[in-house]
Amino acid sequence: MLIQKIPLLPATADQTLEIEIGGNPYILRVMWNERFGYFSLSISTADDEPILTNIKMVKNYSLIGRFKNTLLPVGDFIFLQEKGTTGRPGYDDLATNYGLYYYEIG
Repeated sequence: MLIQKIPLLPATADQTLEIEIGGNPYILRVMWNERFGYFSLSISTADDEPILTNIKMVKNYSLIGRFKNTLLPVGDFIFLQEKGTTGRPGYDDLATNYGLYYYEIG
C-alpha cells in the first residue's frame, strides 16, 4: 500500500502544487469556499487540463473513488483529521488539524 501526504500550506485560501502521484505528474488545487465553509480539490494534468474540479473535501471520505476517468490516479484521496476535536474542518484546520492524503492499494 502506498500512502502519500500532500504537502499543503496552512491558512492559505487558494493553493496550487505540482506533484507526482503513482508515477504521473498532476497539478492539484485546493481552495477554501468562503460562502459555504469548506475546502475543495481540483485535479489537472501536468499540462493544466482539468480532470476533476471543485470536489468538496469531506473528512474521512473517499474524494475521487466514485469518478471514472482514465486520467485520474488509480488510487484515491482522503481528507483526514490528524488532531483536534472539530466536528467540521474550518479554514484554520488545513495542514494543522487535517491533512490530505493519497493512497493506492496494490
